[in-house]
Amino acid sequence: MSVFLRLAAVGILVAEILRDSQIWLFLDAASMAIILGVLVASLVAWCSWTDVRLAVRAGLGHDPVTPSEAARHTSVLQTARTTSLAAGFAGMFIGWILMLAYMDDPTTIGPAFAVSLLTSLYAVILAELFFASMINGVVHRASDG
Repeated sequence: MSVFLRLAAVGILVAEILRDSQIWLFLDAASMAIILGVLVASLVAWCSWTDVRLAVRAGLGHDPVTPSEAARHTSVLQTARTTSLAAGFAGMFIGWILMLAYMDDPTTIGPAFAVSLLTSLYAVILAELFFASMINGVVHRASDG
């Protein structure tokens, strides 16, 4: 059910985007690189690949987990959530700096502003629709088990 609700939330966002615009306007390689690059690098620095894999599996799964497993998984997923949001803020500031640095060239303002906004959007979607719901799922399955 949780996966369905996450997909429904993303579907609502995509439907709203498509209602008045084109989806490609909301895709930006630089913004994605900032979010995913910072997220992966941070997780590798702070957690083992095994812990990340197990936490994501637990977050997406439906099997019960022990309280100690839940604590370990939620720690990894909370790190991912916090790091995603931090990367979003960093991307927002990068976009602002680029925008302000090249104010004399109007053709650079739009792309820089897009990096700012889209990095923030990607961060919120990733952190709140995915990682937060994964954390809640793990916690509830530990308390139910």
